[in-house]
Amino acid sequence: MMKVPLTEAQFQNQVTELAERLGWSWLHVNRMQGETGWRTPVSGPLGKGFPDLLLVKGTQVLFVELKADTGYLTPAQKVLQSQALRDQRFYVWRPRDWAFVMEVLHA
Repeated sequence: MMKVPLTEAQFQNQVTELAERLGWSWLHVNRMQGETGWRTPVSGPLGKGFPDLLLVKGTQVLFVELKADTGYLTPAQKVLQSQALRDQRFYVWRPRDWAFVMEVLHA
């Protein structure tokens, strides 16, 4: 049987469910569809490329961008990763990285 790839939304559900079971709190800013396309209602220069999840457990803070296995970072996400968050724990996780995701969240 052929395995159906996970969507980014399905993968996000898996990650947040595991995170909660392991004691992580998380934040995700939902996108909404407007007349001219998808929008994320945030303000400020970090808003456009802000990662999908902010995970917090004790003093640990993770910034996580989730992508489907074929997804890619937008230019704004690349800038945020390389400049604003370069000294932080910033990850890009895909479904194929599940073993690594579990390793990081269990730490």
